[in-house]
Amino acid sequence: MNFIQLPHTISQCRTISSALRSALTSIISNQGYKDFHERVHEDNRQKEFKKDYQIRRGDPNPTLKKSPEDEPSYRSTFSDGEGSKSPYFRRQQRGDSAVLVCMINMEKEVKPRNEAEEIDQPWFLYTHRSYHLRSHRGEMCFPGGRMEKSETIQEAALREGFEEINIPPEHVTILSELRPSLTRNLKNNVTPVVTVCDKQVLPILKPQVEEVQSVYLIPMSDLVKSRRYTSFRLPKHKYTLPAFFSNNFKVVTATKDAYYCPDGIVRIWGLSGVITDQTISCLLPQELFPRELHSIIH
Repeated sequence: MNFIQLPHTISQCRTISSALRSALTSIISNQGYKDFHERVHEDNRQKEFKKDYQIRRGDPNPTLKKSPEDEPSYRSTFSDGEGSKSPYFRRQQRGDSAVLVCMINMEKEVKPRNEAEEIDQPWFLYTHRSYHLRSHRGEMCFPGGRMEKSETIQEAALREGFEEINIPPEHVTILSELRPSLTRNLKNNVTPVVTVCDKQVLPILKPQVEEVQSVYLIPMSDLVKSRRYTSFRLPKHKYTLPAFFSNNFKVVTATKDAYYCPDGIVRIWGLSGVITDQTISCLLPQELFPRELHSIIH
C-alpha cells in the first residue's frame, strides 16, 4: 500500500477556507439536509453506477415499473417525508452488511484548542477496532456488521451501533442510505446508513471490548482538508482508494489497554475511507469536495 501525496504532518494541509467554514456550518441546517438528499439521489442515478450494478448484481427487480425515460425505479426505505430512497430492489444476500455513519453536530468551543473547534460543524463517529481481532484489527471503522435474517439495512446498522458502542437507537435520526459498496470478495455489499446522533449520548458510549478498543470523534474539516489516496497492488488487480487523516480528533471513550498512535495522527482508509468519501461527497458541493480523482492528484 502506497500513500500518494501524503504530507509529512497534517498541519501542512491548507487551513479551513471561509467557503468551507460556511458550508460545514450550513450542513447542520434544514437546507443542508435537503441539499444532502438531492446529492444522494444524484449519486444513485449516475450512469457509472447503473452499469456497474447491472454487471455485478443483475437487473433490477422486474416487478417494478420503469419510468418513460427507461430510468431504474426506486423504492422508498423510509416513512413518508423521511430520508431518501435507495436505488433498485435486491433481496438480502448472505454476507451483506450495514454500517452506521453517525454524525454529531458540535458547536464551536468557547476556548478552542484548534481550528476545528472554532466553528459549528459535524463530527464523525469512528471506532478503533481491537488488535485482538483476526481481520481489520487496529483499523478505524464505522460501527457495523453482517445483517441478520429478515433484518432491514437500517435495523442492522442501528443494532450494530448499539452492540458495538452503546448508541441508543432512539437518539439516532436516519437521513439516508447510500448506494452500497462491494467488499474485497466482489460478492457482498456494505450499505452505509447516514445518521445524526444527539451529542448527549457521548457520555454513555462504551466500547464492546471484544471488537472495539476506543471511540473517536473526528471533525469533518480534517477529513475534507486531508483527503489523499492509497494505491493497492494485488496479484491480479491494482486499485486506488481514498484515505483521510486527522490530528484534531477527540477520544470519547476507550478500554484500559487501548493503543494510541504515537504520532498523534488518525488514519482512515480501506472501505471506511470509501464510505467517508462517499458521505462527504453527498454533504458538500462539487466545488468544495471534487469527486474526480484527477482533481486531487496532480
